[in-house]
Amino acid sequence: MSGYRLYQSSDLNAFADLLSAQLAKTPLLKPLPVLVQNKTLEEWLKRSIALRNGVCTNIRFYTQERMRHYLLSLFR
Repeated sequence: MSGYRLYQSSDLNAFADLLSAQLAKTPLLKPLPVLVQNKTLEEWLKRSIALRNGVCTNIRFYTQERMRHYLLSLFR
C-alpha cells in the first residue's frame, strides 16, 4: 500500500469491517497506521478487529497529537 487513504464512516461496525479487510492486504512487516479520535475508539476497534480476525496485530493506532509527531518524524 503506497500513500495514504482516508476512510470515514458514521457506522463503526462497517468501519471495523473495512479495516479488517484492509489488514488482510497489508504486508506483515509494515504496520498499518490508523488515526483515531480517542483511546476509547482505539480499544473498541482493537476488540472488534480481534473478534473478526481472531487477533488484532499489525496496526499502529495514533491520536491526533501522536499522528502529528509521527508525520513530522518522517521529514527529519
